[in-house]
Amino acid sequence: GQTTINVTLENEDVGIDEVVVVAYGTAKKSSFTGSAGVINTDDLEEVPVASIDMAIAGKTAGVQIGSGSGLPGSTNEIRIRGVGSISSSNEPLYVIDGIPTVSDDIGRLRTSSMGALATLNSSDIASITILKDAAAASLYGSKAANGVILITTKKGKVGKTNFKVKTSFGKTNFATDNAEWASVDQAAEYKMTAFKNAYLGYGEDYATATQSAQDAFDFFFPDYDPTRPDSDYDWMGELFNTGSTQSHEFSAAGGTEKTTFYTSFGYFAMEGMSGNNIERYSGRVNIDHKANETFSLGINSAFSATSQETMPTNSWYFANPMWAKQYTLNQMFPIRLDDGTFNENMGGYPNLVKERELQEQGEDIYRSQNNMYLSANIIEGLQFKTVFGFDFIVGDTRMWWPSDSNDGAPNGYASQQNTIRKIITSSNTLTYDRTIADVHNLNVLGGYEINSYRYDRTFTDGEGFPNTILPALDNAATPTGTGTYFSEERTISYFSRVNYDYSNKYYASFSFRRDGSSKLGANNRWGNFWSASAAWRIKEESFMQGLDWLDDMKLRASYGVSGTLPTDRYGTQALYAYGDNYNNNPGMSISQVANPNLEWEKNYNYNIGLDLRLFDFLSVELEYYNRDTRDLLLEVPIPTTSGFEDVWQNIGEMNNKGFEISINSVNFSKGDFYWSTNLNLSTNKNEIIKLNNHENIQDFPYILREGESYNTFYMRDWAGVDPDTGEGSWYVIEQDINDDGIITGEHRVDVDGDGEWDKTQVSGEALKTNLGTADPKFIGGLNNTLSYKGIELNFLFTFKVGGLSYYDQASRSWADGYYEGAPVQQYVYDNMWKQPGDNAEFPKPNWDAGINHHFNSSRRLHDASYLRLKNLSLAYTLPNSITEKAKLGNVRFYMSAVNIWTLAKFKFYDPEVSIRGKGIENADFPPLKTITFGLEINF
Repeated sequence: GQTTINVTLENEDVGIDEVVVVAYGTAKKSSFTGSAGVINTDDLEEVPVASIDMAIAGKTAGVQIGSGSGLPGSTNEIRIRGVGSISSSNEPLYVIDGIPTVSDDIGRLRTSSMGALATLNSSDIASITILKDAAAASLYGSKAANGVILITTKKGKVGKTNFKVKTSFGKTNFATDNAEWASVDQAAEYKMTAFKNAYLGYGEDYATATQSAQDAFDFFFPDYDPTRPDSDYDWMGELFNTGSTQSHEFSAAGGTEKTTFYTSFGYFAMEGMSGNNIERYSGRVNIDHKANETFSLGINSAFSATSQETMPTNSWYFANPMWAKQYTLNQMFPIRLDDGTFNENMGGYPNLVKERELQEQGEDIYRSQNNMYLSANIIEGLQFKTVFGFDFIVGDTRMWWPSDSNDGAPNGYASQQNTIRKIITSSNTLTYDRTIADVHNLNVLGGYEINSYRYDRTFTDGEGFPNTILPALDNAATPTGTGTYFSEERTISYFSRVNYDYSNKYYASFSFRRDGSSKLGANNRWGNFWSASAAWRIKEESFMQGLDWLDDMKLRASYGVSGTLPTDRYGTQALYAYGDNYNNNPGMSISQVANPNLEWEKNYNYNIGLDLRLFDFLSVELEYYNRDTRDLLLEVPIPTTSGFEDVWQNIGEMNNKGFEISINSVNFSKGDFYWSTNLNLSTNKNEIIKLNNHENIQDFPYILREGESYNTFYMRDWAGVDPDTGEGSWYVIEQDINDDGIITGEHRVDVDGDGEWDKTQVSGEALKTNLGTADPKFIGGLNNTLSYKGIELNFLFTFKVGGLSYYDQASRSWADGYYEGAPVQQYVYDNMWKQPGDNAEFPKPNWDAGINHHFNSSRRLHDASYLRLKNLSLAYTLPNSITEKAKLGNVRFYMSAVNIWTLAKFKFYDPEVSIRGKGIENADFPPLKTITFGLEINF
């Protein structure tokens, strides 16, 4: 979801013209030649999310944002203008107050994640700019292929010190229904029918099959009692409790002509579903000081202490309730027995209500972000600036599975990990501004930058604990593992940029950056990245002056190159591995072959944009972009006689292209009433152009193939249920394979010529085929802001049209009765075949259905289109006549909500899965619906 919102910052910061924050500075909107989305941060402060990146969803054209999971604080995924890499990162670069920073998972929990931006207080943010094209992003060179997100924090202003206090409380719940279960009676009926159909298929008569089915039912569900109340079987009610959230903040800002400051302290806590919680303390101090007419200096310093407690959310862990509700829990299993003890007869799986009370896992993240600067006005128009940044992140991760838990049996297990991340950045720039003859405006930037990153990890685990209440590793009878690990990377950069405009009518910009990275081979350690762009303000021409309805018109164009580094810090080097010991003597072996020629993936971007302002109330931005990725980083097979299976090489090409439109309008502004609307739409078409030796890469459930999208689904094609027999079937697929091994065509077959595609129940004939892509036709966002006197209403809809999603976790619950222990979903029960003539979605239940019935096929592919009320806020500001009597500034009451309502074609899981999981639902917790009520006081 996306919307571009224009903002005007305060005169003290950026002058009188509308501006955007760009690489290493700011630029006037009127002279900007690149493509960028500027987000109104006033709308974000009160959005009740744990991480600021989720609050910008739906705000900017060409940007998709999806939650990695619904766990508070989890890592989120952002895609700017599509997917440009197969094996390397597709995440944008984050820059906070001019310092590039980590934005990925900074936690070490095996089954959840913590995003680096979850440590940032959204109320401290002054502006967010998303750089999308080469002209805007290429000055960041080897890190900018996937776009750049620039975040600046708040500064103080000259004048009286302003104090602000904010507090809010709210509730959380799931935003989607999540595959609701059938009732206990319906599930029992379904299981009995599945058993009965199996025995009828074995040749038994109806009476005998009915008795055999009852015997099987009693064997698998010995504790089922139809006279028990349904609450005894209400697993979902006990596992998924309603959560809560609260936030409390204090800030002060002000200053003199010499020194300005901003300082804040915040507390945020969110209790998600099923014991998944996050708690954060944060503080910030920003100080700017003008020493004299020549020198200025300042510091931005922030700290945070973030604690996350989670339940496992990976499908391989028994204690994950999102996995179990689709695999192992069953409505016929009572939670507790008649004597009040937990039911342990669960078909070989654990009782999750019991496990929830036993297992513990969590982590604490301590982060200190600091940057200092010194600037000097050397001569008129020439400024030198040096910046030093230090980002220090310490993590403490713990896990405890006592001996009476399923994962910890029989002796108990505990683990402890400590991590340290140190990111150092230093940059020095010279900027020269000159205006010649009042019409030639020149801005020249040159700079040098170094980045250093080091990661250290210490871990230890053990088993064999004397009791279930002391998880300290000193108590473990058997240490099972211990070790240390570290990795480093460094980058050195030289960069320059020249901006020129003539009479505020014709604009040109050129940038160049040269990067050297320790990640790459010795032969290609240095890379060059550049961009060229131009703009023409057509409205300023004399032949346009008579068009009073046209307020402004600007044409923009850009072309340039940016890069992506490998994710492996040592992927180009020849490495040895230790541990191949022999006869009690230490040993080592070669573990990786060198590739000194490995280099950057490169993105060649061009962008054409048209900016219009009409009738003094309507602005429109139209853009077309084309993004070619070349020298794709791929692991290429090599002859096994070398002793290795593959090596990293630069082979392959990919393309993304699309259109974007952003429309901003002031619909009504008269007296006390104001109404504005912001709408955006964007498309993106992805295509793989070239792979190694034109070979396909099957990566279930996808296929990577030349001429098709990166997110193409490749599996059997479901043909539906036979109305007469209730049996499921697949289409027969014929594959045309040339002598060179390339699949050149796949199509359904009509051998008998009856005008219908042939179907089969034999798996060998149901070959895989291309079934479509997770890529949507278009995405968008619609935001409205209304105000009347002291009342403000803001609401944002995000939407997606087209694109498929795959219900991966339905392999047991959609197996048509084959798995006796699997739960029965309401959707399956309501839409299964019951009698001849039924046009049903699901076959008849049959315990003998066999493995065929849960083949990975198009049966589990769904249209992922959706419409979501993403954000909603309603606020009331007390009149000044009241607050002045109390000697206060603004007093504001507000309600804010996120993910409040969702309309989707398929409702079993969150429709935004298409971004965060490439279209696959994988037992993650869905996003949260959160509603908060708050109060803000300024004085």
